[in-house]
Amino acid sequence: MPRFDFQCDQCGHIFESTLPFGIKTLPFCPLCGRTTQKCIAPPCIHFKGQGFYKTDSAASPVTPLKETTDKSTNDKKPEKKENKCDKKEKDAGNAKK
Repeated sequence: MPRFDFQCDQCGHIFESTLPFGIKTLPFCPLCGRTTQKCIAPPCIHFKGQGFYKTDSAASPVTPLKETTDKSTNDKKPEKKENKCDKKEKDAGNAKK
């Protein structure tokens, strides 16, 4: 049977009592015999380890595989294309000499 904490309405005494499931009547105070209120208490459970949170059980994102390319294309260096600005600088440098 579950155990609950109760507090007396009259004297404020806090005590613990067991109640079967489905019983709606609350026990009386053992000191003064008056009515009681059920105290709210945190549950007696503690989650340890992994797997209890949304982030722990979420699937890891799938990364697409890189396409395999021919090694000969990777060995070549890209050709440098000249800009119009580069041409003008070269021409200006030649004209000064």
